[in-house]
Amino acid sequence: MATYAEYLKSQGATDDEIKILVTPTTERAFAKMQEQAEASTKAALAEYEGKVSKWYADEIKPLTERQQKELVSAKAKAAAREAEIKSLQEAGLLEVAVAQDTRTAAATTAANGTTPEEFDPKKYKLITEDALPQFAAAQGKGMIRLAKILDEHRKLGLPEFDPEQLYDEAAAKGKQFPDYWAEKFNVSAKRQELAEKAQKDHDARIAADAIAKYKAENGAMPGTGAPRPSGFAFSRKSSDNAKLQPWLVGDKEKEDRAVENALKKVAERTGTA
Repeated sequence: MATYAEYLKSQGATDDEIKILVTPTTERAFAKMQEQAEASTKAALAEYEGKVSKWYADEIKPLTERQQKELVSAKAKAAAREAEIKSLQEAGLLEVAVAQDTRTAAATTAANGTTPEEFDPKKYKLITEDALPQFAAAQGKGMIRLAKILDEHRKLGLPEFDPEQLYDEAAAKGKQFPDYWAEKFNVSAKRQELAEKAQKDHDARIAADAIAKYKAENGAMPGTGAPRPSGFAFSRKSSDNAKLQPWLVGDKEKEDRAVENALKKVAERTGTA
């Protein structure tokens, strides 16, 4: 008996798909369904053989025996009739051609007995040999669909269940297994709930990314930003060291500026400026 993984491989499933679909639960369910399918097939074949045997015993055999008896009786009557005709011919009371027609008619009557009705499996709702491949394919597709249901059931975070028990419940209520599963566990509402949560999480990530980008570009405090050169059109950065701000001038430049300023003030007081 093939394993579930081997079956999926034979159906063209990839290794990644097999890793997702094959779980202890699906393996047990697959083995169980294989046993049920095998038992169902054996039971169907046994039922088929039983009905064929009964059909043969009730219809074919009695009809064959009756036809055999009728054939023997027809032959006996034909022989008696032929003897009678021969006697009449010898007496000159009947032509040879008439006797020949009589023998032909008797043989035709004996040969054209009631033909037994051909056995039709569909009449007894049995699986025919031609339908067996379709039956097996349907079983395989049912297993793949069950695996998908079990996988989605796990992803939705729904409580565990026994697939065989749920199948019996669905059958008792005259419902298809997928429909009953979705109804019992309110799958549509759970799907909607997870879809809304996924959308909220997506929106939250977008908002967080936008805030992080704003902080990186403008600083953590609103209205402030990272230091950068002034964009004021009338403010220009001087390249002349003499015009640098005092805190940007070195010690040598500071001494030179102090001497220069002192000389200017002396010149102003003495009027020599």
